[in-house]
Amino acid sequence: LNLARESIKRAFEGKDIVREKPSDPRLLEKRGVFVTLRKNSQLRGCIGIHKSSDPLYITVQKMARAAAFQDPRFSPLRPEELNSISIEISVYLYPPRKIDDIKNYIPGKHGIIMIKGLHEATFLPEVPLEQNWNKTVTLQYLSLKAGLPKDGWKEGCIFYIYETVHFSEKE
Repeated sequence: LNLARESIKRAFEGKDIVREKPSDPRLLEKRGVFVTLRKNSQLRGCIGIHKSSDPLYITVQKMARAAAFQDPRFSPLRPEELNSISIEISVYLYPPRKIDDIKNYIPGKHGIIMIKGLHEATFLPEVPLEQNWNKTVTLQYLSLKAGLPKDGWKEGCIFYIYETVHFSEKE
C-alpha cells in the first residue's frame, strides 16, 4: 500500500517508479493485481492486470499510476486529491482459470472474467458483496460492463475465475 501511494506521489514529482528490489520475497512474485482508489468511499479509479511478467512490487506501482491517471471513467487524479484518497490492492492468488459451467462461479469468493468476441469485462471478488448483488445480477452487470445486453452472459461466453487477497488502507 505504501508503494502504491509513493508511486502516485512520485508521478506528480515527475519521478520514475521505485526499481530497487524489496527484501520481502513475496513482492518478487509475478501475479495479477488490481489497484482501486476511493475518495469519500466512492470509486475514483481502478485498473489492473490479470497476469504480469513483472514482479509484484513493479506491477503494484504501474497499476497504481494507471488507476490514478488512466482510468477512462475518471479525470486524472490531481495532486491536491492524493491525501483524500484511500488505496486498495487486490493480489491474485493464482492465474485466472477457465470454467466450463457458470455454476462454478461463487460471487464474493471468486473474481470473474467474461469474454464474448471482442467484449471483455471483469469484477473483483468483493464487487458483488459491496453492491449486494446475487449471481444473476452480477452477471447482468458484467455483461453491461463488457458493452453487451444485460443477458449477454447467457450464451457464447468464456468465463474465467480467480481469487484475490485484498489489502486496504482502511483496514
